[in-house]
Amino acid sequence: MNIHEEATSTLSSIKNNTHILIG
Repeated sequence: MNIHEEATSTLSSIKNNTHILIG
């Protein structure tokens, strides 16, 4: 398991969720 990829994926998910919330 690549921790860096995991972190990047999580960060992308957070960014996407924030974008949806902000609209």
